[in-house]
Amino acid sequence: MLVKMLGSGLVFFACFIWGMRLQNNLKSRISNLNDLKKIMTLLRGEILYHQAELSEALFAVSFRLAEPYSGFCRQMVKKLDEKQSYAFHPIWIDETQKLSEQIDLKKQDLQDLQSMGENLGYLDKDMQEKQFQLYFARLEEQIQEGKKEYQKKGKLYPSLGVMSGILFVIIFL
Repeated sequence: MLVKMLGSGLVFFACFIWGMRLQNNLKSRISNLNDLKKIMTLLRGEILYHQAELSEALFAVSFRLAEPYSGFCRQMVKKLDEKQSYAFHPIWIDETQKLSEQIDLKKQDLQDLQSMGENLGYLDKDMQEKQFQLYFARLEEQIQEGKKEYQKKGKLYPSLGVMSGILFVIIFL
């Protein structure tokens, strides 16, 4: 009987933690989108106002960021310096894919981030400014969508975890 009670308690606790984890994923996505906005704002300032080349801009921005974002920027700088003739876009795609494994982003968030790198460093300043504005608009939409989703599902997930835990406990007992 004691083993059943202990097992039921563990199942209930695991379900509760699962619900809390789902809620945390929603919070984390909003935070990560805000971090991406900060990165792009800093990068935009370096490229457009300081007239820095892309690798110099990424290097300067990397010192103002926390991990994993500073490592993301430094890794791109390293790859750009290693292969001078190598196009930037494949490096951007590769590094954003690695970054997405470390932070919570939806597939669409990653696709938008990857498409942002398509034209960085190739266009004139005005076109790059428009590319940044387009990405900022898209990021703002995603942040608002994330906030709405959190308001809708943020309280649901922990409750769902508790209720599923109770259901499993009842089934097992």
